[in-house]
Amino acid sequence: MVSIELLTVNKMNAYNRYLKDNDYMQFICHPKMVSKHNLDMLSVFLKKAKSNYTIVSDWKVI
Repeated sequence: MVSIELLTVNKMNAYNRYLKDNDYMQFICHPKMVSKHNLDMLSVFLKKAKSNYTIVSDWKVI
């Protein structure tokens, strides 16, 4: 499961490994469970991913 509320520093490496082996990643989350720390980690993850990959967030394009 790839989840924003589970995104911590420890999970970051696992998510990066997953991204290397897969061309599709979908995050799920429950808005009430998301913390500022999780959003900060998501920002770090997306910045790193964006520097290495093309990110498409429009589901119609995907």
